Amino acid sequence: MGENKLVTFFNDQIWIYEYPVRYAGIDLFGRMTVIKLANGELLIHDPCKIDATVKQEINSIGDVKYIVAPGSYHHLFVTNFQKEYPNAETYLCPGLERKRSDIKFDWILGNKADPRWSNTLEQVLVQGTKYIWEVAFFHKPSKTLILVDLLENIGDDFQHPTSNRLNFKILVEVYFLYVEQSEGCTRISIRVG
Repeated sequence: MGENKLVTFFNDQIWIYEYPVRYAGIDLFGRMTVIKLANGELLIHDPCKIDATVKQEINSIGDVKYIVAPGSYHHLFVTNFQKEYPNAETYLCPGLERKRSDIKFDWILGNKADPRWSNTLEQVLVQGTKYIWEVAFFHKPSKTLILVDLLENIGDDFQHPTSNRLNFKILVEVYFLYVEQSEGCTRISIRVG
């Protein structure tokens, strides 16, 4: 096997894989997150286009049980993952069931974490605009907020491997982030300036 594509992010519990993606004529990048739940099952957050190397790396970590499309624009490779992992359950961000009627799904995500992953993850539906919704996840053991479009992390040195056309800087600094439990709900607050 060649160079590893999955990078360990946190102690044998979270791995990430960054990959180029072209959407609406713009070269961007995506980030798939692989989360090992307390029982050893794997949740795939924002699946990528899977190849033999990535599949072998994922399989070496555990069994894929859940495929999650967490946002309005993070659905491109769900069917690709479903073909490779036909027994995994698929969860969609609300609205994707209409946008992508070709995706077979088991559940629509909401404000309450599925009991099968609630020991590891909290989640909250962020109803952004008419065009973009996202389900934000919070990994309790590492205190990591897992997002797709709510907050972008593109540094000054970002160079897309396939294009120089995407060159911009995010001028937002995150000052304060907390997760609060109250009345069975998780509230994620981000203060920016």
